[in-house]
Amino acid sequence: MSVLRSVMPSVCVAVTLTLLTGCAGSIAGASGESGGQGFAYGADQQEVTAAIEGLDPVTLTYQPASSSPDDTAAPSAQAFKESIESRSNGQIEVEIVYGQAIATYTELPDALVDGRVDIAHLVPSYLPAEFPAFNDLMTVSQLAPTSPLVGEMATSAMLNELAWSNEAVLQEFEDAGLTPLTPQANSGEYFFLCNPDNDTTTAEAWAGRSVRIGSQAGESAVRDMGANPVSLEYVEAFEGLQRGTIDCTMTQLGSAASFGVPTAAPNISYLTEGSFAGRSPAAHVGGTGYANLPLAYQQIIFDAQPEYFALWTQHLADSNVLAIDQANEEGGTIAALPEEVQERILASQSSLLEDDGDSPAIVQALEQDPAALGEAWVERANELGFTDGGDLQSISSWYSNDDANFLPYTTALYEDVFVDHRPE
Repeated sequence: MSVLRSVMPSVCVAVTLTLLTGCAGSIAGASGESGGQGFAYGADQQEVTAAIEGLDPVTLTYQPASSSPDDTAAPSAQAFKESIESRSNGQIEVEIVYGQAIATYTELPDALVDGRVDIAHLVPSYLPAEFPAFNDLMTVSQLAPTSPLVGEMATSAMLNELAWSNEAVLQEFEDAGLTPLTPQANSGEYFFLCNPDNDTTTAEAWAGRSVRIGSQAGESAVRDMGANPVSLEYVEAFEGLQRGTIDCTMTQLGSAASFGVPTAAPNISYLTEGSFAGRSPAAHVGGTGYANLPLAYQQIIFDAQPEYFALWTQHLADSNVLAIDQANEEGGTIAALPEEVQERILASQSSLLEDDGDSPAIVQALEQDPAALGEAWVERANELGFTDGGDLQSISSWYSNDDANFLPYTTALYEDVFVDHRPE
């Protein structure tokens, strides 16, 4: 963060992502040192202007998930920036740096603490030793609803409701010197994308197959289905699929579509019942630069979450459309995993949720009945007019972002779950 400094140009670089697919109870503690006058959620612009009058202008460095301004996640970063700059009358300027150009995901916690980055899309799933509670909570996503549109919306809401009330997860962020803005960023359901030489329709075909894994939970699932898990950087995995040195990748369609993976691996397989652990490997967080801001500035940034989340939700749906279109253009097969393989995966996934008391994060999450929370958020989406008009294969025929406005849903989520953790 800088005060009254010149804005450095954003630098977009080639992305080398090592994708393994990509505060104690309240954020309020972050505002203790900065102080100053704040304003109530929902205050009119005149009240906000009065609260920030006389505060020094600042420029914040923001490193989002997007690899470039052109991928499907970029609008969420732009909406976040525009909301902050508008609400602050331009006193807060947000400089977006794409492509992890300042710090890779594994370096990002340090960059947030030392001030090189002020706000970022962090991926704690890459750092299980540093964020064990977060990684434990990710396993609960297998209990979330699953469908191309409403299922993803409800999963995002369910996981954030669980995360905001999970003492172990919030303490972990605080111990790392980070402030959660969105403590769980759902990145979508997992799929298996295989190159054209690999049949995906029989259990025998999966035996011994090399599959790039998407998470720790994915490693056990791949082993139990009879295949061999392989850990590769995302770019290397894409090249391996093209050359045939690996057979498949276990990934989320947001990442896959952005990098064009279905063009090399157009055979897409999925679960028909249940879901995968690890669907929410990321979080939207602030670092030291955010924590040191005046209270009113922190509130402006925190209140921009609905705009960010609305376009992030659109990104998940848009990615599903793009990935399916890419696969279809290559003549790919989009089909359910063989029943025997699905049974092995679900058995492997469920073992991750065995409540042996060793994980406070899992114990607390299970006490809240995640499946019931997920269904409640499905109902909330339905009440607001959101429905799935078909299955994944036909999504381009029933979903268009021209007709989508997710802001009412993400605002409801913010007001029901987030606002209690607003800086005060």
